[in-house]
Amino acid sequence: RTPGPGGEAPPGGWRSCACVAPLLLPVCCGVAVGMADAAALLRDPRFRDLAKRLADVGALHKAGASDAVLDTLAEAAARFAARVAPAPGADASADHASSLEAMDEAKSRGNQLFRERKFLDSAMAYGRALAVCPAEGPRAVLLANRAAALSECGRLDDAESDARLALRIRPDYAKAWARLGHVMASMRRDREALAALSRALELDPSLSATVAMLETVRRRCR
Repeated sequence: RTPGPGGEAPPGGWRSCACVAPLLLPVCCGVAVGMADAAALLRDPRFRDLAKRLADVGALHKAGASDAVLDTLAEAAARFAARVAPAPGADASADHASSLEAMDEAKSRGNQLFRERKFLDSAMAYGRALAVCPAEGPRAVLLANRAAALSECGRLDDAESDARLALRIRPDYAKAWARLGHVMASMRRDREALAALSRALELDPSLSATVAMLETVRRRCR
């Protein structure tokens, strides 16, 4: 509320709000991050950051809150920060495990959608997996998978970009070379297709679809 004459906050104004703020904190945080799981909530960096923000009570001070209220709020914020502070290394490990789980789930969904020939949905699922991918190795696989899905959608430029990004991460990844070769063949860039497909088979001769595509491109080049 607006302070009354003389700058005093009226009853029910900033002072009373500040008094109940520590009590409302867990509820407000739960609403803010949209989580019902308390354990996940405590691991969420946005939740912990809120405690740090509450320690900065300059705005409340300017609004007319008393020193006693400010001290109470600062103390509550400090206790809250201590409560949610993770053990050394625990937060990073939990976040990594959570990211891996989310990545695997999205990747599996992408694979299933690809088998169902829902290629655009598959590419989007691989994109969700990439968004939470915590390591470079799996990222190369996801990029190569998305390149295949995008190629099937006719989005050849995007497919080429994904295949090349995968190869930048893992230059010896046979399937990424194969994806690039298939895209080059679809774009009628046959010389580049021959080079990419041949490299894929050098790395993994068991790629039967790549063998067939290489023969097709060779016939076109004769």
